[in-house]
Amino acid sequence: MPTIKMKTGTAVVILDADNKILLGKRQNVFGAGSWGLPGGHVKEGEGIIECAKREVMNEVNITITKLEVLEVSDLIHPDIDYQLIEVGYISKDWEGIVELKEHKYCSEWKFFSLDSMPSDIYVAHRQILDKLIRLHRKLDDDNHNPNLFDFLHPHFKVAVQVFALNSRNQILMGLRRDGVDGGFWAVPGGHLDLGDSLEECALRELREETGIVSKYAQQFAIVEQPMNISNMHYFHFGYIVRDFDESKELINGEPEDIEYWEWIDINNIPNNIAGYQREVIFRFLKQMKVNFGKK
Repeated sequence: MPTIKMKTGTAVVILDADNKILLGKRQNVFGAGSWGLPGGHVKEGEGIIECAKREVMNEVNITITKLEVLEVSDLIHPDIDYQLIEVGYISKDWEGIVELKEHKYCSEWKFFSLDSMPSDIYVAHRQILDKLIRLHRKLDDDNHNPNLFDFLHPHFKVAVQVFALNSRNQILMGLRRDGVDGGFWAVPGGHLDLGDSLEECALRELREETGIVSKYAQQFAIVEQPMNISNMHYFHFGYIVRDFDESKELINGEPEDIEYWEWIDINNIPNNIAGYQREVIFRFLKQMKVNFGKK
């Protein structure tokens, strides 16, 4: 595997008096069209906190007086030739009036409430914002005693991820094209419908999305994904499907979400996996005794 360069950066969650978050619409850079936090790469000889304060001043013209570490994120993506490690800070102590200063790289800055975040969050900042939302939800829960219905609807979601494994030790993966996970790879899957069993859901999603028909799916993993940027608490169930007609031509049943399907050797899984499936895919590779990161 080729050596990957590493870069360190900062991203700053700036909160206003109403606990709204400042996000900017990126342009002419990696992640163009998505919403991200102010921040940037650490310069040689520069401290990380110094970098965070400098980038915020350069991008939005405000002075940070206090910073606290929120989360550290890690990103490897095929469109950049380095691994990005970003330290996410949070600040409610700042001075100045927000101003758009780097017109070339950002089209606008806007404050968003935690309950109305845009869906197209810059991929390198999703983990940082996920952490903030989890903390926010925990604080809310400490202030009231929700009943069971509060958790079952609308917060809890159950989903299946299906690993169609052929005789050549390949699994079927699709290159996603939707706004949130576009450019990332994922296996077929979807939400559990009322009245479905988990196995029925797995077989239905596989059939509807790819045309593969099977009568049996084997559950191998359960992954809990607490509150994230979608404001949902997910339970992902991983299923393996082996018994199907490999000669049958694939279909793309969800062209609005998937560019195309491709059979990929389990020893050569792409690094750019859709975030919501990473843990399930890692569990699958562990079960198959495969080391992740071959390409």
